[in-house]
Amino acid sequence: MTSPVIIADRYEVVRTLGSGAFGHTLLARDRQLGREVAVKVLHPRAASNWKAFELFEREAAVLRDLRHPGVPAVHTTFRTQWEGADAAFLVMEFIDGTPLATLIAENRHLDSTEVMQILVDALSLLEYLHSRVPPILHRDIKPANLILREDGTPALVDFGAVRNVFRAEDDPGSTVVGTYGYMPYEQYMGQASASSDLFSLGATFLHLITGRAPAQFMSGAGRLEVPASLPCDERLRVVLTRMLAPVPGDRFQSAREARAALLGGVVAAPSSSIEASRS
Repeated sequence: MTSPVIIADRYEVVRTLGSGAFGHTLLARDRQLGREVAVKVLHPRAASNWKAFELFEREAAVLRDLRHPGVPAVHTTFRTQWEGADAAFLVMEFIDGTPLATLIAENRHLDSTEVMQILVDALSLLEYLHSRVPPILHRDIKPANLILREDGTPALVDFGAVRNVFRAEDDPGSTVVGTYGYMPYEQYMGQASASSDLFSLGATFLHLITGRAPAQFMSGAGRLEVPASLPCDERLRVVLTRMLAPVPGDRFQSAREARAALLGGVVAAPSSSIEASRS
């Protein structure tokens, strides 16, 4: 029988939750408190990578100050030996639920009312993040990073790409992070804003509603085209269309604005769409 893997004489590894270029996230049992936790490990080989370590430390610092049911709480951080080298660890609340990516992969159908409510809740979560001082951008919203708890409320995980908006004057720009298909064009240029997170959330819900990856809706001009026959409430389709506008200024400028539109406010068409219809 294989002996269990124990981290720091306390956390018993159950299984791997996810892996990335610089490390992985494990489900573990906290032997002291008798609870399940998520343990993010910065791989020893990546610990010498300055940018990887900076993002890891930034994630821990940002999450430590957040208090929202849709964001995993941080329990502790530490460094210890792992795989024969010094490694950094971040111990967080384990979000027990179903990723939207799993719902999509299993072709589970959600009716329009359910989708609307999940999006409303997700926008409330973004409103909380973007209203921090300085504002907090997730920068990698996608189906794998939105988890539905058993009560149906969404939680946002994997803040490894998180960024505080305020930068020093000598900072030339942001590191390019994100996932193809869910990331707006300006993010490829290292420029992210609150509307960039809204674009990624819109692409995530386009995937959830249709079961098709956002890249399949890419036009020849490089923009995501929301089908007129989208199988959902018309108001939801119109809101998603504006969230996915290619020009940042044509999108909702805040999660609060998008949420209000979804709940019954007036949704203006993107100006670029108006110009296109005139030509």
